[in-house]
Amino acid sequence: MAMQILTDNVEYAAICEAYSRFIQPMTNIKMWPKSTRPSIEPPEITLMPERSRKKRFKDSDEPSKKKFEKATRRGEK
Repeated sequence: MAMQILTDNVEYAAICEAYSRFIQPMTNIKMWPKSTRPSIEPPEITLMPERSRKKRFKDSDEPSKKKFEKATRRGEK
């Protein structure tokens, strides 16, 4: 029985010691400590490559090549 009381008392003392020093909340950013390190800069903006074209631009003297003619409802014109 004496061992049980001693164990409970030691646990109570350990809990009190552990929770006696708790961190105080900081309600404002002005309360934060100032750092001596240089501030972090954002990364540089790099342009991504554009989508490649499927067809090349033809010169004005080159004929345009059509794969098929559109069919009309009345047949051939």
